[in-house]
Amino acid sequence: MKKLLLLFCVALTLYSCTRTNATTTIPIPGGLMANTPTYSPSESAVLPTPETVDLGLSVKWATINIGAQRPSDPGLYFWWGDIKGHTHHTSDGFAFNYSNKEITTFLEHFSSLSINGIIDSDGNLTPEHDAATAHWGSEWRMPTFDEFAELVNEDNTRWTWDSENKGYRVTSKVAGYEGNSIFLPASGFRDHRDLNNKGFNGEYWSSSTIGDADQNAYNLHIDPIDNCRIEDFNRYFGFSVRPVSAI
Repeated sequence: MKKLLLLFCVALTLYSCTRTNATTTIPIPGGLMANTPTYSPSESAVLPTPETVDLGLSVKWATINIGAQRPSDPGLYFWWGDIKGHTHHTSDGFAFNYSNKEITTFLEHFSSLSINGIIDSDGNLTPEHDAATAHWGSEWRMPTFDEFAELVNEDNTRWTWDSENKGYRVTSKVAGYEGNSIFLPASGFRDHRDLNNKGFNGEYWSSSTIGDADQNAYNLHIDPIDNCRIEDFNRYFGFSVRPVSAI
């Protein structure tokens, strides 16, 4: 089975990108991959000042993930609505699963999330529960479903898999912004106390929940086989966050 993650929820394929041909061979894993992370920042590491890239879309995209020191670093992993984040070090003991009472957004309906101030009327996380705002300030936030849909639209961007750095180079095709690009690393995901598929999968939370569903939220999925697409997964998984700015 290529991805154990698919056992937990149904992926949406309404919005997906088309990958350009890679210049190097892409290894195909036989199943869920065990990972030995190569990125080991100390807790006191000085992180760079966030920068944006203008792809000619409705928002500007950050050049790195939250908690990363460079574009190819995975950064921190968050459950949906989490503003703290956790490293790839599975020895931290944090369990990304449905029974963890610290994960307060799982099994909460739209109405409950709204009443408790976790989401706004559009179903997006409020600033108080937005990881990007919490870590980087009020000019930053997590991307919405619509902003991810805009990013994967093949009329807007070209996606090229980088076999050496394990991730996608996303380059603008919008007139006047051609050549501007961001890099999205395949950071894997945390499930229970494990880090899975680093170097193959990348999972990025949006700020958007799904109607009145009580378990899932939208995310961007990337991998070198199935390219990129918007999916929805259980809110307790540990995914990356790539912030956006409207400034």
